[in-house]
Amino acid sequence: KEIRLVLSAFIGSVLIASICSVIYLLIHPVHNIREISLFISHIRFSLCLDLGIVLALHNTFKEKENPLWLKIIFLVIAIWFTLYLFIAQTLTGIVLLLILAIVYLLYVWQQHHQNNSIKWVAYSIAIFLFLVSGYLLTITYQYFHLKEPDSSIDQNIKTQQGNEYAFDNGSIIENGSRIGNYVCNRELQEAWQTKSHEAFDPITEATLIRFLNSKGLRKDAQSVYTLSDKEIQYIENNIANIDYTRHFGIKRSLYPIFFSFSLYQKSGEINESTLLQRIELWKTSLEIIQQHPWLGVGIGDQKEELNLVLLQHDSAMKEKKDYGCHNQFLTYWLIGGIGLLLYFIFTLVAPFFYSTKKLNFLYLSFFIIMIISMLTEDTLETQAGITLYAFFNSFFLFIYGNSNKQSIITNKKITK
Repeated sequence: KEIRLVLSAFIGSVLIASICSVIYLLIHPVHNIREISLFISHIRFSLCLDLGIVLALHNTFKEKENPLWLKIIFLVIAIWFTLYLFIAQTLTGIVLLLILAIVYLLYVWQQHHQNNSIKWVAYSIAIFLFLVSGYLLTITYQYFHLKEPDSSIDQNIKTQQGNEYAFDNGSIIENGSRIGNYVCNRELQEAWQTKSHEAFDPITEATLIRFLNSKGLRKDAQSVYTLSDKEIQYIENNIANIDYTRHFGIKRSLYPIFFSFSLYQKSGEINESTLLQRIELWKTSLEIIQQHPWLGVGIGDQKEELNLVLLQHDSAMKEKKDYGCHNQFLTYWLIGGIGLLLYFIFTLVAPFFYSTKKLNFLYLSFFIIMIISMLTEDTLETQAGITLYAFFNSFFLFIYGNSNKQSIITNKKITK
């Protein structure tokens, strides 16, 4: 009962935090969706959500002592946590959830492939993954595939006011259209001044052009006049794509990544993408590691050393101080050399070789969540991350699953 109480308390706390976040989203203007994670970083919170989904589903399908009404509640909570990941657009949490679904599919198929009811569960997960994969491929195709090929464009066409359009067939593709095609800057400026009190500066101009492009409109006065007051407000707040305004949907997470990669390919710009920034940090960290492979640079000096090398290379990341490696394995290698890295890896995998009990799927799920997060984050460099790891690693290894064994031993002694 105490073990179930601890797990239920964790699920309940994540539930309360997620509800508070959605309420905040509904009543506050949010410029960055990360702002709705009120208590800890959005990535650490996504790890809690993924673990909460696993625990809630475990209570739904595995805990036979739970009454039906409680199982239904846990199932609803698991569905809500999944929806919240998409509402918050936390790509790390969504990717982790998909990986967990794949691992669970393989686990179930291996353990219970002869059980018909389990087969249907596996089939359902497989169908879900197929649909998600198909959706991701579809929206990716819609983003990069030109709705109107360059060869079909008539560059002699004019606006309704009789002005000429500018065309740039080498510009970035966004939402299926080239940003630089069908642009009439003079009309944009004149129309903007009738719709907004904000100045028509270069940033506003670029944002307006991208926003119109994302709606499939030409960049002229007629298109500006069709914008609603809410859409004008979005542009004034530098929101450059209509899909960035959606409260729900994977496009809000993927499309900024697509744009940042296109921008990087065209101009080498990395400040628009946290993923590209991470790659820059990883490359720089590996460069430092090559100089200090055996002993590292010392505990506490890794961020200072990273800042120094970024400055020497005149990197776009040089102004972003103390970011760290954003990879837990590289961080420990940088701190203490190859010895510390190998010891850290040993502590992670040792339970699979030295545990005196069979590790269940709960621990495997927790292990996957933490390991994958460490590939893109310094998970153990924050209080939230290290508490999550230290508590649940110990809980699943030394407490969870041991109560049954102890009760059996006690019953044997009483019988004797």
